[in-house]
Amino acid sequence: MAKRGRKPSDKPKGYFYEQQEQAVLDYLKAQTAEEKNRIYCEVLKPAFEKMVESIIRRYKLYIPNEEFDDTFNDTLSFLLTKADKFRPGKFKAYSYYGTICKNYLIGRIESQATALQRSPSYDPVMEKFDNNIKFSEPQNDGVAGETVKRLVAEIKEMVGEPSKYDLKENEVKLGNALVTLFENWEYVLTTEGSNKLNKNAVLLFLRERTGLDTKGIRDNMRKFKKLFLIIKDAVIS
Repeated sequence: MAKRGRKPSDKPKGYFYEQQEQAVLDYLKAQTAEEKNRIYCEVLKPAFEKMVESIIRRYKLYIPNEEFDDTFNDTLSFLLTKADKFRPGKFKAYSYYGTICKNYLIGRIESQATALQRSPSYDPVMEKFDNNIKFSEPQNDGVAGETVKRLVAEIKEMVGEPSKYDLKENEVKLGNALVTLFENWEYVLTTEGSNKLNKNAVLLFLRERTGLDTKGIRDNMRKFKKLFLIIKDAVIS
């Protein structure tokens, strides 16, 4: 299968270095729309474009059947609405804008999953109802689906009674994130050309949902480890 995405372009390969970080500060201080536009077009535009493209490709944050350019343009447009919100301080602009992109892309995927659950025949691409699309016909293997459903129910029980299972706050956060992810596994975060979840996207989802870093996720996964490993074998590539 051909690699998903746009054909290689002649776009500048800029990314976020000191020049781009300074350009953000200059952009925020600019007094006129003309000055902001000049800074954006000359320095920030290629950096933002490369950032959005890299995040989408690296974490496979697509909505099924959506064209890459639609995902790219939608995310870039949203990022531009947040360009003025950055405040210099603890985080660099690169980290701030990257987080905005990741959260937005994950949010789009979750919104699609919610629409599918509420409206079984909703077509997220055509934005219409199509009687040929049946929510009752999962995209993935039925046996795997039943396995995930059973194991997610066990995780739900654990996070529903944290004192009984001696779960700490971060373990509850992680458990809830696992439930959200795997309840929607048939419809979101699938690897292109596969019926399984992309492991990079799973890690990103858990990090963004819980606020934990990779080590924190690993440490707080211990009580869910057995269940997670069974689910992983079924639905994560």
